[in-house]
Amino acid sequence: MSSILEAQLLLRSLGTLPQRAFRDQLWKDLLSSLSLAPKIFFNGSVQTPKLDAKSDLAWAHPTGVSSIAMERTDGQLLISGGADASIRLWDLTSLEPNYPAAGRHVPLITSPRGKHSHTHGVTCVSFYPFDSGAVLSSSYDHSLKVSSTHTLSPTASFPLGSIIYAHAMSPIAQHVLIACATQASVVRLVDLRSGAMTQGLIGHRGDVLNASWSPRREHILATAGADGTVRLWDIRRSAAAIGMLDLEDDIGLVTREGQRSSGVAHIGPCNGVTWTTDGEHIISAGHDDRIRVWHAATGRNTLVHFGPTIRNKTFTALHMVAINVDGRDILIWPNEKEIMMGEVLEGKILRRFQPGRRAAIAQGGGGGGGGAGGTRNTKEQVTGVAWRGAGYCEFYSAHTDGLIRAWLPGGEVEADLEDEAEGQVVDGEDENFKKRKALEQLHRHMTKQRITFT
Repeated sequence: MSSILEAQLLLRSLGTLPQRAFRDQLWKDLLSSLSLAPKIFFNGSVQTPKLDAKSDLAWAHPTGVSSIAMERTDGQLLISGGADASIRLWDLTSLEPNYPAAGRHVPLITSPRGKHSHTHGVTCVSFYPFDSGAVLSSSYDHSLKVSSTHTLSPTASFPLGSIIYAHAMSPIAQHVLIACATQASVVRLVDLRSGAMTQGLIGHRGDVLNASWSPRREHILATAGADGTVRLWDIRRSAAAIGMLDLEDDIGLVTREGQRSSGVAHIGPCNGVTWTTDGEHIISAGHDDRIRVWHAATGRNTLVHFGPTIRNKTFTALHMVAINVDGRDILIWPNEKEIMMGEVLEGKILRRFQPGRRAAIAQGGGGGGGGAGGTRNTKEQVTGVAWRGAGYCEFYSAHTDGLIRAWLPGGEVEADLEDEAEGQVVDGEDENFKKRKALEQLHRHMTKQRITFT
């Protein structure tokens, strides 16, 4: 990659490579080089054990990481919630003093399970959109809490009377409403100014599993439910419901009442919903192993198809991340034991990130749990992803084995895992794997060529 970059810099300095083309190619190279950074660990144990960084790992949350989120200002702080009801704040710019070479992070602050904090597993964490000095957290204990990042002590708590699967705040709105997807079939709106629940959005027939505000229109909310529907709401109206997305609707006709066609977005529960960064499209995911892209203005199903590799069967909120890289909308999402990256409007799978067997096993004493021998007896599911942003090209993932993994450009790839993958057929895509291998070999061959001048 360095040889390619040097060639591009030379062409840029000679004026033969336009600036936009140079930027596009640079981002493309960075995305294609993203891989697991095996020497970066998140150690959430209270007492720092003396571990061999080459053979051991540290767990961020011993019983599993259920949610992570990144602050948007400068990409310095990461917040994580665990199945043990704890919340931890991490500074990505600092490393543990005893292990600087290993890249081991320790939490700045930890909020353990307790009477005034969460008493059950955390379902969702996020930063206050306009100020990284506050964090939001929801839990199986039926409460939504607002805490200061300086202490992680709750400054406000809202008991909603049912499990809160996910919560969301608008990144652009003047209002400070928090939309909570709850088990009670109602979307609860909590107003931080008044400290009260302003209203409940009624319409879903079953658990509400996810919620997402439009990044373009501050009063528009999309929610996903166990009834397979994605519902749109305008919170300014007394009858807030605008309509539902229909998988059979590829035209996007609007009814006389102004509502979109009444149908289901997915066959089976729908647990994922988000918007593209420009607010032009809505992305949903369901238990029918489909990710669908909708035109936000009309509700039209764009019929984008991501292929047969989608896996989604967990009855929890699926937290997807939509980013825009030089005009291309790119989606990153958990796909059971792996992480997928795809181009939104084309349905093209760009990358498949697999954590690997070695990264899921800790030998010896471990970093905070796992029983004798330190092995993890879990399904090793990916529970969330967080894109760093702020000019960085990297992301982090949360896992049920208790680890937070870092994915960086040019990261090291374990050779034995690559060799193991060569002999596997993943969902009948052995031909695609061979093509990718051939392209990588061609890429390496081309980068070895020297630039000569005549």
